[in-house]
Amino acid sequence: MYTGVLVLLSLILPNLPQSPLLIRPLSEIAILVTPRLSVDPFVWPSLLNRLRQSHDLLASLLDESSFEWVLADQSLTLLFPPHLAFPFAQLNALSDFLNDHFQAVLADEATPKAEGVVHLIEVSYGGEAGEDLPEVAKQLGLSEREVVQIHTEPLYRVEFIGFLPGFAYLGGLPPSLHLPRRAEPRDRVPAGALAVASRYTAIYPMVSPGGWHLLGQSEFNLFSTDQWPPNRLQAGDSVRFVEV
Repeated sequence: MYTGVLVLLSLILPNLPQSPLLIRPLSEIAILVTPRLSVDPFVWPSLLNRLRQSHDLLASLLDESSFEWVLADQSLTLLFPPHLAFPFAQLNALSDFLNDHFQAVLADEATPKAEGVVHLIEVSYGGEAGEDLPEVAKQLGLSEREVVQIHTEPLYRVEFIGFLPGFAYLGGLPPSLHLPRRAEPRDRVPAGALAVASRYTAIYPMVSPGGWHLLGQSEFNLFSTDQWPPNRLQAGDSVRFVEV
């Protein structure tokens, strides 16, 4: 049955009218939404915020209120509850709904703006917890002080949560601090370690392996099962780092 559903979706969804978004089946209870052309990653948290604000409209469109959005890099996934019959009749309306919101966000995002909660996160740079700071500075042709100053200047944006519970991918890292991941990942990165890799910066919410470059340490609690939502940072929130 599920295989048949996926086949039908594969035939129907690509034939929806051409639009900025590509809407494809991911499973019998999920739709994957991606842009046909690459867009600024800051667009996706804003789109998710708009969709959350329009939850009731979408629920009315689908005759179902218990669905979930999952944000990732350059994609959104719409998850339906297992008991819901896939809304074949609403596919065109769903496509129009998503594309209208997407185009509205693009119009609003000529200059990316901070949305959601702004978090000030204190960080102790360097030392044992930031053991990669000297090597990072050397690779980039900067002093350690310049690396810290550059890293604390931006207002970062939470693009999505991934890798670990509470691990927030923060966009907005200045290009002068972009580095590929370490050639050899560590078996153990301490909880609270602040790191950079590629165009992102992030804090490890718990002890784990990791291949990012460690710059410092924070006591900011990113994830707790004693709070709701358990992730302290949410897509669309903003972060500013403060040196202590």
